[in-house]
Amino acid sequence: MIQDILRPALSSTVAMAVNQTALDIAEQTVFPLSSQKAPSCWFTVWQLAHGTDEVGPVAAFAIGAIPTTKGTIYPHFANEQAERLLVHPDHLSSWESRDVSGDDELQHSHGGAIRGMETEQGDHSDVIVSSYGLSEHLDEMLCVLTMYLLHMITLDRAAQIAEFSENEPLMHHLREQYL
Repeated sequence: MIQDILRPALSSTVAMAVNQTALDIAEQTVFPLSSQKAPSCWFTVWQLAHGTDEVGPVAAFAIGAIPTTKGTIYPHFANEQAERLLVHPDHLSSWESRDVSGDDELQHSHGGAIRGMETEQGDHSDVIVSSYGLSEHLDEMLCVLTMYLLHMITLDRAAQIAEFSENEPLMHHLREQYL
């Protein structure tokens, strides 16, 4: 099931590229690393609307078949990660404000969202992507690889994010494929 929600800030061409890239990376690279029997996640893209202070989701979709018991939880946490990263403009990833202490998992703050940056292909610092439903490292890996392949972050930034979160699957993939 893929459900797209678009707002004018992100062009439909870019939204489709993000959608297809995230789907490809999930199926070819990230899902095979998952211990889940049927991996799935909710992927969302947030962006500052040009000429306004309005920020929010401009594209969101399920990757894989999200279990019905998780149908509201996955989008909730994907959006929470993006919102949390938004209020920490100096953070590169939601891992920097991660808090999984306490017994109530619904109160946890997970890693899995990253912020774009200015690259040779343009300024993407107003874009945040977030994934929830896999392990935190695999959610982060999906976001980092999607943004890297779309030239929204550099390879150096991808490695910096992976090192901060000690994301071994991502660091291994970056070394094998790009470094």
